[in-house]
Amino acid sequence: MEYLGFTGTQYIDTNFTPNQDTEIRAKYIATTSNCWLYGSGSSSPRITAYTNWNSNQEFGYGGTKLVFPINQINELVQNKTGLTLNGTFTAYSAITNFRSTGKFLIGTASADSATAKLTGRIYYVKIYDDGVLILDMIPARRKSDGAIGMYDKLNGNFFANSGTGDFIAGPEEICVDVGVGYYAPASTTNYGSVGTRTACPVGTYSDNPNATSINDCTLCVGATYNDETAQAACKACPSGYDYNTTAGKTDISECQIHCNAGTYLSIVNGYTLLDYIQSSNAKQFIRTDYKANPNTKVWVDFQLTSLTNAGGRYIFGKWVTDDMCFAAYITSGLKFAECSYDNTMSSGHTSNVRADYNRHQLVLSAQNHVESWTDVTFPDTIDNGDSISDTVSTKTAGSVLTIFSNGTTSGVYMRLYRFKIFDNNVLVHDFIPARRDSDGVLGLYDKVTNVFRSNAGYDSFTAGSDAGTIGFCTDVGVGYYAPASTTNYGSIGTRTACPAGTYTVGYGHGADEANDCGRILHLGNSVIYTRRNKPTTPALNIRMENGDMYYIGLSTTDHTVSRLHFESGGTQWTAFDDSLYYGERDYDTGEQITQ
Repeated sequence: MEYLGFTGTQYIDTNFTPNQDTEIRAKYIATTSNCWLYGSGSSSPRITAYTNWNSNQEFGYGGTKLVFPINQINELVQNKTGLTLNGTFTAYSAITNFRSTGKFLIGTASADSATAKLTGRIYYVKIYDDGVLILDMIPARRKSDGAIGMYDKLNGNFFANSGTGDFIAGPEEICVDVGVGYYAPASTTNYGSVGTRTACPVGTYSDNPNATSINDCTLCVGATYNDETAQAACKACPSGYDYNTTAGKTDISECQIHCNAGTYLSIVNGYTLLDYIQSSNAKQFIRTDYKANPNTKVWVDFQLTSLTNAGGRYIFGKWVTDDMCFAAYITSGLKFAECSYDNTMSSGHTSNVRADYNRHQLVLSAQNHVESWTDVTFPDTIDNGDSISDTVSTKTAGSVLTIFSNGTTSGVYMRLYRFKIFDNNVLVHDFIPARRDSDGVLGLYDKVTNVFRSNAGYDSFTAGSDAGTIGFCTDVGVGYYAPASTTNYGSIGTRTACPAGTYTVGYGHGADEANDCGRILHLGNSVIYTRRNKPTTPALNIRMENGDMYYIGLSTTDHTVSRLHFESGGTQWTAFDDSLYYGERDYDTGEQITQ
């Protein structure tokens, strides 16, 4: 039917309890004032829409004054950021704790209310939970008994009147939106026939419910793919598999990871990669083994899930009087803990970033509280953003950094997608959400140290969707070499073993060809690794009895990096491990080197 008519006594019970991630889309006309279009209980704040009234129109936000016009057809989208009515967006003015005391009702907000039920028409209601369409309801007549109500196109369920009296039936056999993931050109259909729509093919998506042609199906770009038809959004490639950005990928196996020369794709057995882990009641937290210093930087990809009791809710940190103050936390906005020069605590610095429910990536420096707040891909290094404080702590923290908390109390409600710690711009920890397969425990797996860290607080984390196996590029290891490689998801990386009796310089760092396999030169209790047929300049050359040549890279600038020293003509020479040029630091400056 085109619409469902309400006369002030009828309502629909969807049997769904909304939450702060719920979004409502509806088309309606109200013919009287002071009536609910929909709602979920009587305690404020909750999700409601009310005509010509100045309160109770919140969705997890308080103090908002909105007016819904009567006697005209209106289309609205209501979610946690605000309400769009007939194309005009109104943001909510204050943030409060969302709570729902009942099921989502269409035509009222309270089943036992004697007044304020809707008088008017409902054309459709769509309900999304965390961005996923879960109810797609249209007016309909049930043929078996003639009952009039709403039909859920998504799940095939019929919802009859839960109130009193009868609905008014609108004209039947009407054209409806094709829905997201589909398209349909103009069509003429005979009575008794079924209309058709076409699903967007794999590798594409459409979030337009009124798409008219295949040109409205958008190719999946970047590190995304779609292996199903009729999708409203693309699927993200697993963490790290972001090398293949070809548009229109149709399978997860087309997601690729690129490993630099001297590294290869290592698969971690015994753990399952997760999209995220979520703190369920602000009592869960994870302790790292890292103590902050003025050269520390943190990069975190997160999404707040509740702003309940927002004062001093810590995303990460350690902030006590005898430690270095380094933390990020939320009140009404994002704040950073600061220390004065004598290392006593001062009030937190408030940024101009308002706390919200969107997903963000944050970079924070312990040295000068440099902030970067962007939607970017995972960086290999991090760039300084705008300095928001010149206060510098000169004291190293005595306690380790804690994620989801400040280490004791004041945990935050959030989803964590990734957490990186840099020390002097060197990546020292790279935590990704994971589940330990042996016992199902949730936590963070450190790709740098290969250590799994579970909840150190109370209760349990909740898990996002499975994202497959954990795979990342790592050093080839002693006695192996590997050139640069690109590996599809689901495949295992490869490395090549050196011939028996040979080794690689620097325990495998940067070994990318067979000539990196060399011999060991024994000098007392010390050993020096050499390369075969791969000279550096200058170099110490060693010829074996069979004529094979081996080389040791030499330095004339730093005579402390090795125990093997030479002097000729007044010039000192030192043998050193030139694999430092392949992924560690410059032996002279200590800076990280890109191959």
